[in-house]
Amino acid sequence: MVCLKYGPLLFSVAIEEKWIMHEYESKGILRKFPYCDYEIYPMSEFNYAFFGANFDIRENEIPELPFSSEKPAIEIFADMVKIDWGYEEGYPDICRKEPLSRKAISGTLTLRVNFTGADAFTVYLSSPLKG
Repeated sequence: MVCLKYGPLLFSVAIEEKWIMHEYESKGILRKFPYCDYEIYPMSEFNYAFFGANFDIRENEIPELPFSSEKPAIEIFADMVKIDWGYEEGYPDICRKEPLSRKAISGTLTLRVNFTGADAFTVYLSSPLKG
């Protein structure tokens, strides 16, 4: 996965999601909210790659919830293209760790990338159009 690093923060394409809660008992332990399990499914396209290095960075007022995706303190808009990401072999609901191809399969779109997390690991941004 490639993320955009801005200071100590990481950003990636916003993906709409569907959460399915599972409450159950296992080995005598009741797993009810908030200690239950969840399945999370993508409900929007996720197969995008950065196209170029043009980024529109907007710093907004810091809201009550600073890392809210609805009113973020920082918004970054980036030029992106769709690519053939694909799914893990044998798993039609799990995307591959690396795309099948980095060749663009759409025209350029400008999308907002959302805060993903703090800089806990090194991120390498590479050209999406290689290979």
